[in-house]
Amino acid sequence: MRCRAARRLLVAFQDGELSAGDTTRVAEHLTECESCRTREEHLSSITPEPLRMVRPSVDPDWSQMDAQLHHAFNEPAQRTTPVWIPARRAMMGMYGLAVGVLLIWGASNALRVQSLEAELVAATTAPPVETLMPATAMQPASYKPPASDGKPR
Repeated sequence: MRCRAARRLLVAFQDGELSAGDTTRVAEHLTECESCRTREEHLSSITPEPLRMVRPSVDPDWSQMDAQLHHAFNEPAQRTTPVWIPARRAMMGMYGLAVGVLLIWGASNALRVQSLEAELVAATTAPPVETLMPATAMQPASYKPPASDGKPR
């Protein structure tokens, strides 16, 4: 076995999780390779031992537990409101509020768009043809400077 493969299996070897064949091969490699043996010793010094399960102490007299169970079964049921009902009401209220705000915002934008469209139509629409002045009626503008006494000529 090569050192690289042995080093990957060292923790499982220490915990006893390897198959019999792998355990034998790792043990043989550790007898031959000093660097892997040093690494295994280092791992064993820093790896904690598995915690041992401690059996909980149980009162051999079941009378106390029996009395509590009897009391719980014979006690009248208390009606309580499930937790999800108030939360559901709050969520529905927030949903209604959000929908209301969006509706008001949408209506105000629709009204604003309509007024802007009306302004745009009014600004871009040409006046009726009757109000236009014929080109022959136009005369060039002239400038007459005032006389030296300040009165117009």
